[in-house]
Amino acid sequence: PLGPEDRARLIALVRERNPGFADQLERFDRDAPEASGRFFAGLAGRLRDMSDLEKRDPELFDLRANELMASFEVMSIVRDFHRLRRENGDQAAVDAQQLKVKEAFSRQFDANMRIRQREVADLEKRLSRMRDEIARAGSESERSKLVDEKTRAVLSGRPSRPGPGPDGPRGERPERPAREPEKGREPPRTP
Repeated sequence: PLGPEDRARLIALVRERNPGFADQLERFDRDAPEASGRFFAGLAGRLRDMSDLEKRDPELFDLRANELMASFEVMSIVRDFHRLRRENGDQAAVDAQQLKVKEAFSRQFDANMRIRQREVADLEKRLSRMRDEIARAGSESERSKLVDEKTRAVLSGRPSRPGPGPDGPRGERPERPAREPEKGREPPRTP
């Protein structure tokens, strides 16, 4: 569940992009706390992910925030459409609201596609780095050097430099001294 502090952060994020909708969220939170609690609980994971993303990748954060706003807008407009239809309002108003629903879904779709385009570009960069690493590590001299380095590191009891792996290139890690066994305990031995 999203606590009051997290709800306030989410509403502040919304307020930066759409102050009117932020006011609606605050009223919803105040007037229907149970429903609001369920709504915000559903957003808890996304909010945590976005909080981390804001620090790591501000550009992608903005794309995701815009997509989240588009989702909120869809919810609000669809709710208004159903309210108008239920109240047997003026058919022209219902038709106009139906058009607004379509436009909101269009904006949400576009926001989602911008995220996907960015993710594809990121994957392409990662794939390129992986291919470069494979090409470098594929030479016989580099292969021998990496194997010798890992062998020396393991036999000396110190961690080795990470090599190519399924998750792509990894950064250098600082070497740490080998851990001394605790007094009275022998380190495990391999057969």
